[in-house]
Amino acid sequence: MSMIDCPYCGTTIQHGYTVCPGCQATFEYGAPSWVGVPLLLLGAFIGIGTGSWLVFFALFLGGPAGAAHLFRHRVSARR
Repeated sequence: MSMIDCPYCGTTIQHGYTVCPGCQATFEYGAPSWVGVPLLLLGAFIGIGTGSWLVFFALFLGGPAGAAHLFRHRVSARR
């Protein structure tokens, strides 16, 4: 398993931990929670513009899977 360094205190922790034992910073892995909103809006605008609800549902349902793949190596720390 890979190791990551806390950007606040420099403690080395195992990838997958959600709290740093050194400074209590929290770690978030994967796609940020806000990614779904632009995908929903993009699907709605394209779907309404082309008259195709298939596009809307493809972006709405396929978007989170694509975002998960795109952000699979993302690690974000917060205090």
